Amino acid sequence: MGTVSSIHAKLIDVPLRNYQPVLATTASTENTQRATPSHSHPHHHMSTETKKRGFLVDMHYFRAFAILNVMLVHILQPPHAFHIQADSSGLLTVKGILFHNSTIYFIFISGFLFQYLSYKFNIRNYYKAKVINVITPYVINSLFIMCVMSYAWGYYQLNYYTVIRNLLLGETQTQYWYIPFVSIIFLISPFLLKIKINTFTASTLLLLLSPLLGTRTGVTISPGMYIYFFPIYCFGMICAIHYEKLLRFCKKYNKMMALIAILSTAILYEMTCTHTEHFMLLNQEGIYYIQKMSILFLAIHLLQALKGRNIRVLHLLANYSFSAYFLHIFVGKLFTKSLLAIYPGLTALDWSLLAIPSALVTIALTLGLAVLIKKLAGPYSRMLIGA
Repeated sequence: MGTVSSIHAKLIDVPLRNYQPVLATTASTENTQRATPSHSHPHHHMSTETKKRGFLVDMHYFRAFAILNVMLVHILQPPHAFHIQADSSGLLTVKGILFHNSTIYFIFISGFLFQYLSYKFNIRNYYKAKVINVITPYVINSLFIMCVMSYAWGYYQLNYYTVIRNLLLGETQTQYWYIPFVSIIFLISPFLLKIKINTFTASTLLLLLSPLLGTRTGVTISPGMYIYFFPIYCFGMICAIHYEKLLRFCKKYNKMMALIAILSTAILYEMTCTHTEHFMLLNQEGIYYIQKMSILFLAIHLLQALKGRNIRVLHLLANYSFSAYFLHIFVGKLFTKSLLAIYPGLTALDWSLLAIPSALVTIALTLGLAVLIKKLAGPYSRMLIGA
């Protein structure tokens, strides 16, 4: 399998190269998973697991699914100058409904892998790796992009206040809020392993109701963001403990999840088109939570059918998901500026037609740049882009 450099692996400080490579056939994967208990005694602590657990191809592919959704919500759109005109075609509306709140997939898999790989947990190494593998590339990329946006593109005047604010609040780019946000979760995650499994499970299932309050505050870090996302992180941990039960649940209720996904998507479309803020007692973020969780269960079920196949594009997306997370918006801006420079006469209609091809090109360029940096920087690439 090689070294897996994904945002989720880095955020939990356990490179997936430490997994047993079980990919050759569906049968071998299933045998490994059956040989590894997916749950512990309910009175044991969360960190009871001491044995190395098998490589989960389906969850590896889920990382690819998660980063793909995150990238599409940011790059599947025209330049800002064309937003209003392009939205009349429905592009931004459909994009938002399908991909907004894909952070739910992100935070889920982060919690899942943190718990799944807790057999090798060491708190000193955990915090040390957070600084080296997460904070360092975050700071380096933020400073680089701030310099480009200030000195090359003239977006703003760079000063100490702007630098500190952008780093602390994740405001350098749209997606960067997640790092300072999740850093707080990193700080407390080791203590979650001290909680008894039955207590943690019961508490998490109760907390899963809180995202229905729809307290997400866009990309601004606030207590409401933790009320919204932290239960999903904890749920990922629970699903790692009860992995086989998760698979059975996804299989048994896949039709119900599909129905919920369709209905919630239809409700979101109606709310967006009519500018309605609430549906019954729920606001849009509450409905998005229902939609994305149902899609999450569907994705896990569908990826089970693919786990016996060596799908290179999914491996590539998963392996470089951390790098893609840092780079995709910046690469998208570069591509857009280049395209406008070559074809200055492009209209809003042109951009509506070019949106999907442009997004695919941006994803390809992002992955290509990540691979190139990794080859050129060698072992230092992890501190640069997390690869």
